[in-house]
Amino acid sequence: MYNNSLKILLSQNVEELAQIALLETPIKKELIVTVDLGPFKHTVDNGSQIRKASFGLLENMVEQYSFNQS
Repeated sequence: MYNNSLKILLSQNVEELAQIALLETPIKKELIVTVDLGPFKHTVDNGSQIRKASFGLLENMVEQYSFNQS
């Protein structure tokens, strides 16, 4: 992390942020839509972007902070 002030600010809430990010990592069936394209069907996952961002956030947090084992 390039900004030490931001790292100090986030360190107070890192466990809470990790829990929130973990809630967004499972595949949510309600966000998957099948589009009919005539003879073909295309499956669109509208939750993939938030899942990808959550995994990226968790990866960065693991690199920067230590977590309590419970």
